[in-house]
Amino acid sequence: MNLQNEKAMANFHDQMMELAYKNISKSAKEASDIAHMLLEHVRLPLLFRVHAHIVLASGKTDYLFHAKQAIRVAEIGREIYGPGKTEESKAAVEDLLWQANEALRRAERDMKILEDLEKRVKDRKLKLKKGEKILYGKVNGELTPRRQRMIY
Repeated sequence: MNLQNEKAMANFHDQMMELAYKNISKSAKEASDIAHMLLEHVRLPLLFRVHAHIVLASGKTDYLFHAKQAIRVAEIGREIYGPGKTEESKAAVEDLLWQANEALRRAERDMKILEDLEKRVKDRKLKLKKGEKILYGKVNGELTPRRQRMIY
């Protein structure tokens, strides 16, 4: 990877993180778009790859998958950079793994909330108001197991 590509990826990473921290609908979509774009690069630095998965783990679809991917990649980083390296690099990798685990904890919490809502609706213990729906993700117009964690 040349220096220009590295700088461009670093700029996109920083922009993605800034948008993700804003935590509003428009910025979340833009952060998600950048995360998807970054993940298309094979030689994406480990930190950027983990952060892209963490951003996508905060999204509406495939959030559990992306949270698990963030942990998987962070664990690879621990194997590569953790043992026998400087204390600073060990701490950085452990912090990255902690961030990934937090993303997974939130994704699992959200999945449980969604499953509980679905069960309550199915058991007729929760009646959705007019216009409210539990949304599911669609790919090419077909219903998939990907669930959105929004209720309208």
